[in-house]
Amino acid sequence: MLQLRPATPSDLTSAADTLSLAFANYSWTDWTVAADRHVERIREIQRLCLEHIALPHGLVYVSDDITGVIALTGPGAQQHISSGIWSQIRSTTGDAPADDTDLSLPQSPVTESWELATIGVHPKHRGNGLGSALIAHALNVLDTATGERTPVHLETSDPRNVDLYARSGFVTHAETRLRNGPTVWSMQRE
Repeated sequence: MLQLRPATPSDLTSAADTLSLAFANYSWTDWTVAADRHVERIREIQRLCLEHIALPHGLVYVSDDITGVIALTGPGAQQHISSGIWSQIRSTTGDAPADDTDLSLPQSPVTESWELATIGVHPKHRGNGLGSALIAHALNVLDTATGERTPVHLETSDPRNVDLYARSGFVTHAETRLRNGPTVWSMQRE
């Protein structure tokens, strides 16, 4: 039986490993993270984001075997992040095709929205409903904690994910075609 639980600091290395493999061939990370040491760079970026953004300013859930990970951040979470962490993340991306591109994406149309920061399933465990279970579980925890249906915003650059998120109550509010880069769907759950 599938067991999901809150992540602890000791889970972060394994969670970053899973996320690095989940995003190894993803159009956004292929475009924004340098090709040399690509998976290693993604792993370090995910580790920094989980440790310094999601865990202290949101919710992180993992499957018991850490083959699935989801992280949501609360409203304004990024304002609490030091410039040193942002610099580390930026330097870890290396020289990528997106370097000369404005990466601005539409903001959430809902004030005080949470952000579905990342979700990933180890490639060997895809197709068995783990991604949907992670989304449902995390949204349920969030709704229970706030006592209401909580607004959550996300972006995806994989058209297959649009249907996955739509089944979880998200609606596309913007589609951004980035110059020489992927299309990004911005979605909102109200």
